[in-house]
Amino acid sequence: MPARILALLLLASCLPARAQTMASLLRQLDDPDPTVQVAAVQALGQRRAREAVAPLLALCRAGSPTLRGQAAAALGRIGDRRATPAVARLLRDPFILVRMAAVAALGELRDPDAVPALLDALRDAESGIRLDAIAALGTLGDARATPELLKLLDTPDPAVREAAFAALSATRDPRAAEAFLPGLQRVEPEIRLASARALIPLAHPPARAPLLALLADDSLPVRAAAAEALGAYRDPRNADALLAAMADDDDAVRLACLKALLPLRDPRIIEPCLNILDDAPYHGDAALTLAAIEAAGRLRDARAAPLLLPLLSDRERKDEHGVEMAGHAYAALRRIGTPALIALLADIPPDVEPQRRRNAIRALGRWQHPRAMAPLLALLDDPDTSVCNAVIEALTIQHCQLYYTATLQDLLLPPREPIALSIPRAAPRAWCRDARLVDALIARLERNAGGLHELARIGTPRALDAILTEMKHPSQHRSRQAVQFLQFFDEPRATDAVFAYMAANPSRSSEVHSWLAACKNPPPLAKLEPMLRDKDSELRKAAIAALGAHREARAVPALLKIVGTDPVPEVREYCALALGLIGDTRAVPALINRLNDPVEWARSAAAWALGQIGDPRAIPALKKKAAGAEPRFAVRIGRSLAQLGDPLGAEMMAEALRSPDQMARSIAAQTVHDVPAAQRIPLLLGMIESTDGMRYSVLQAFRRVNDPAAVEALIPLLQERRAGVYVGVVEALGRTGAPQAREPLAACLTHADEVFATTAAIALVRLGDVRGLPLVRETLADPVGSLRVEALLALGDGPALFPADSDEREALCDQIAGLLTDPDPLIGALAARALGQYGDPRGADFLLAQLTTEDDAVVLGLTIPYLAALRDPRAVKPLQARLPKLPFTVRLQIVEALGAIGDPAALPMLANMSQHLDPRVREAAARGLAGQGEAARHLLTPLLRDEASRVRAAAAKSLARISAH
Repeated sequence: MPARILALLLLASCLPARAQTMASLLRQLDDPDPTVQVAAVQALGQRRAREAVAPLLALCRAGSPTLRGQAAAALGRIGDRRATPAVARLLRDPFILVRMAAVAALGELRDPDAVPALLDALRDAESGIRLDAIAALGTLGDARATPELLKLLDTPDPAVREAAFAALSATRDPRAAEAFLPGLQRVEPEIRLASARALIPLAHPPARAPLLALLADDSLPVRAAAAEALGAYRDPRNADALLAAMADDDDAVRLACLKALLPLRDPRIIEPCLNILDDAPYHGDAALTLAAIEAAGRLRDARAAPLLLPLLSDRERKDEHGVEMAGHAYAALRRIGTPALIALLADIPPDVEPQRRRNAIRALGRWQHPRAMAPLLALLDDPDTSVCNAVIEALTIQHCQLYYTATLQDLLLPPREPIALSIPRAAPRAWCRDARLVDALIARLERNAGGLHELARIGTPRALDAILTEMKHPSQHRSRQAVQFLQFFDEPRATDAVFAYMAANPSRSSEVHSWLAACKNPPPLAKLEPMLRDKDSELRKAAIAALGAHREARAVPALLKIVGTDPVPEVREYCALALGLIGDTRAVPALINRLNDPVEWARSAAAWALGQIGDPRAIPALKKKAAGAEPRFAVRIGRSLAQLGDPLGAEMMAEALRSPDQMARSIAAQTVHDVPAAQRIPLLLGMIESTDGMRYSVLQAFRRVNDPAAVEALIPLLQERRAGVYVGVVEALGRTGAPQAREPLAACLTHADEVFATTAAIALVRLGDVRGLPLVRETLADPVGSLRVEALLALGDGPALFPADSDEREALCDQIAGLLTDPDPLIGALAARALGQYGDPRGADFLLAQLTTEDDAVVLGLTIPYLAALRDPRAVKPLQARLPKLPFTVRLQIVEALGAIGDPAALPMLANMSQHLDPRVREAAARGLAGQGEAARHLLTPLLRDEASRVRAAAAKSLARISAH
């Protein structure tokens, strides 16, 4: 947006804004006070309120000059093309600021019908308006503007000339590309520079030879622009000239050459990159060093490893996104491979450069490669204490891909404040559980050097013994720390120790409140209920959090007494959230009463809980509170109404997406997937219009689309390039399963952004299109894990790409089978699942072996769902045998897996689980019984009267599936 218009909008934003609702804003457009009118127009533009288009059009015709300009700017932000004729007429307004606002608005409207009016604006008497019109024509990219813009290339005004070059480049018109060619030969360096820059996105074949000649130009910016323009060709024939230009004295030229060479993957690039990396610690240009790091990683040249190690401690220099250089160096070392690092670690003398050894140790710890364990354990005896500490950190590092915490903070994003009501999760485990590491950690404890957290990550019985001993330490600080780390253990000894600590230290019992909700096995109800009456509100909240996190339906009567009577608002809030998680319909009347709570966040928690329970009795009360609700309360009411199937919910969510309250917008964006499918697509499109500050929310929402009806709405958004939304759009297209998404995705395979192209390839494979397979196979060979996980998920989710007994299918299965032994257990489990999709027995054999030999609950938690997807009856007996011996969350997965396999031998176990005290177990059993057919009908029918709504819903769905079959 031009600076003059931005200044105008900023001035308006300083005016008083009394408007709170759409209706009041629309009324204020007729207010006799002009400052109120301007503030209302500004607010309507910020909300992108399509309801305001008609009155804003009226202001464009009859308002004061200030109002006309503000109305035009607001219409541009709203983006409704019905406004184009009225805004175009303002280009003849006698006031300059009005014409400026109109030109900027036409650029934002992106309406091809505005081109004639903008061409007329090129003849405006005000030079600023002419410049804005050129920029707007470039935004539209319409070829009809090419002849007029070409006339401006020889204008003596450098600002106009530069704007014309940029606008013509945006049109991608071949006539413009031809017009740029003479400029490459001009004497004036500024014209050569403008011509080369304009050719950057075009890759015009006739321009290749003159651009190569400009690599030797006298002007430094011209040389850099020529190299950047040559990069768009991705032509191996340019490699020799670009490599020669890498000897340039200027860093900007070398950087442009290196970026142009990167997509070519020419192995000769590594030599200049090694020179750059060798000088990197003393070099001031971070961008050039980062490009050299990326090139070394892509080429996987082991010679770069020792040069990257010093950069692992560089925390000051960052890229344009704020990522430290150390992070890029880690990524490059991971691509180069762990064996190179292991060899490098062995080559470093123990008495030289401890910093380099520490960096290598930390890098090895991030990859958790089995071959790295022996050299790392050998360094536990290193005389340098900092090296020993680095080894312990490396061997006990948490694997970031495998662990997460599902909290109410996730369910109510963004929260009023961090909420400690957590759903049980898998404990983080050390990747090395060698007795020598346990000995070293216990020795650290004896030296008062710490080690409790690391012992908790190891999670073995001996580690638990050490932590229980630490609880008896005379230092209160150390004993309290030991109590906190007991949450990582599943054994009854840990639970008993926590409650014993609470009994012995009543004044400090609230210190363990986070443990109560985070522990994986539900604490005994008999011990939690007395805590609900404790005078310490923190302890009451802790007990409520635990009861809600573990879905303890037997506690509902006690929670109902507290939710409306406790004097502390946070306790009432926790009660409402816990009742929502439990899902018992007995709580509905009390929660409806809580909608009148005097504290806003307690009301919001009650509204959220009513949506979670899903009882239609809540609809009238929620609709009554919707009128005049605060923005954040309103969006939670809308979310619950949408979950309950009331159309007002989707309307309120759409209103929240346009709300001036950023938190309300964010809550609506991150909960849009709860809206019924028929209303979801318009809301998603509305999110594209309000992406300010919500990039993550928009991406997450699009990844959850999974709706073939969304394809027609999603495809045009591939051209948006706004806030990174197109990456989420590509992933969503792959998940729709719609054949018409294939061609638009195939067009993305040649995109210059490697991550974007690979994401498109993964989406194509998910749709069963072999055109994405070359990039996906290249990703599978890449040791960098994030896209590799997505690639394996796509191979497991999508249809088989090749017919049985074909050579291509065999080759793909062999490559996938090679990942079964990957040190990352997630990769092995996903590879086995993908092999199962192709009917390859190696996948099922691997998962069965994991089930019978693996003791790590986290690895089993990854293995069991994929084993269930293969429906192999061989898994029934080992699953039943392991059921009593595993943490609660893994036992839930086993119940669901037994149902998914559908073997009659699992029916007695599922029948037993359908009577379990915990509603989550009954819910899992109800889902699993669907696979047992008619034999399970008599077990499911009683569950239709279960006290927990989730159990009733699961039973109804299972009965419907049985009847359909």
